[in-house]
Amino acid sequence: MLGFLGLEILAGIILAYFAVPAAVQPVHLTVATLLFGGQFLLLVAYHRRAKSVVKPAYPHVVA
Repeated sequence: MLGFLGLEILAGIILAYFAVPAAVQPVHLTVATLLFGGQFLLLVAYHRRAKSVVKPAYPHVVA
């Protein structure tokens, strides 16, 4: 994820400073899509992992 983020930042800088070169725009959009998909997969994996953890039926309550 960090590698994709670094590539995305680099592509954005190139787009900003060199007046949107045609070869960099598809790279920028592709990496953005990969970042979005990777974050979604991490979220799904986190939720599956959280559901598989056994929680006690009656948690300790301090009154």
